[in-house]
Amino acid sequence: MKEFKINIKGRVKNFTLPENKSLIPLFEAVVNSLQAIEERRRIESFDGEISIKIEREETLSDEILGHIENITITDNGIGFNEDNFNSFLESDSDYKNEIGGKGVGRFSWLKAFKNVSIDSCFFYDGKYYKRAFEFALDISGINDEVVACDNTDVKTTVKLCSFLDKYKANSPVSIESIAIKLIQHCFVYFLNKACPQIILSDDKGNKVNLNEFFAEKIAVEKGTDIFIIGNNQFALTKIRVDGAIINSHKLYLCANSRLVEAKDLSKYIVNLDKALDVEEPFWCLGIITSKYLDNNVDMNRLSFTIPETAEDGFAPLVTMNKIVTKSVDLIEEYLSDYLKPIAEEKKKRIERYVSTQVPQYRHLLKYMSSEIEKIKPGVSDEKLDAISARSGF
Repeated sequence: MKEFKINIKGRVKNFTLPENKSLIPLFEAVVNSLQAIEERRRIESFDGEISIKIEREETLSDEILGHIENITITDNGIGFNEDNFNSFLESDSDYKNEIGGKGVGRFSWLKAFKNVSIDSCFFYDGKYYKRAFEFALDISGINDEVVACDNTDVKTTVKLCSFLDKYKANSPVSIESIAIKLIQHCFVYFLNKACPQIILSDDKGNKVNLNEFFAEKIAVEKGTDIFIIGNNQFALTKIRVDGAIINSHKLYLCANSRLVEAKDLSKYIVNLDKALDVEEPFWCLGIITSKYLDNNVDMNRLSFTIPETAEDGFAPLVTMNKIVTKSVDLIEEYLSDYLKPIAEEKKKRIERYVSTQVPQYRHLLKYMSSEIEKIKPGVSDEKLDAISARSGF
């Protein structure tokens, strides 16, 4: 019996990676590091650490940051032992099924970078070993050489080399911007108090401790809302976020502890169009997690395989619309103390506008409460003019 073979070039070619998702290869590498640390923690207790170092293109001035050229990710997780190495060699491996692994993340590396260098020191059967190899499209196989080593520092380094131009041009440049994108993608990991220390730096002396940055900017509400749709359980975590992380109200739908889709809450909650609270302004972030979402995310984790709505007589028990609607209702209830004054002020402003600008419609106000409710609080006078001409007030 002959076994199936995998064409790496074909697999990478067919791997979907939009240019505006240019940091996905970094995210995949970091999540691999997080999982490797979790795996080692099942065997022994230690402090997990992940280091991310950015090498930049040279520029004409030190004041101008160059684009990303290479990224090196180092962790002290379990390492490339035989099990992990064999999983790496197998496309669509099911080795990490239990923790949501799809077995394809490494192909994103070669979609956006020319080649990848891997160097790993791991412990096995009472001894320390080192494994190093190159991963690239122009290399037909992997020259796997495992040697005993004196180094007792369990460590794995993955270097993503030569960022391809079309992705490089669409990638964030500053350390802070990259840190925010990474936190957004791995939000669920950072919510865990056992999250390893993650340090991001570049070759220009810039450095960010992502755990400290997260702790400074995030306030997590106690308790999680649980709701059921079609016998499937969903969990909603509500978070108050400083404007440094996000600058709008969001709903994150996550799978396997990673962000897949983000919804703009202001499109669902009409009075939610600016930061809340005057003294300590914050943005609201809702995070949805569920085994159902874990099991219904596409291979590349860029979208869900869940129907948006019931269409053409097909009535699925779970739709994205049901998940989002229930989440929005819970968030609106949670924010009610902030939203009520905004709604009242909006109503007063519209009443003043009608009284002074279009008094002939003043008698209609009491009949148009539902129309008024649909108007955004921050609407301009010009927009109110257009609305009044269309609605008759």
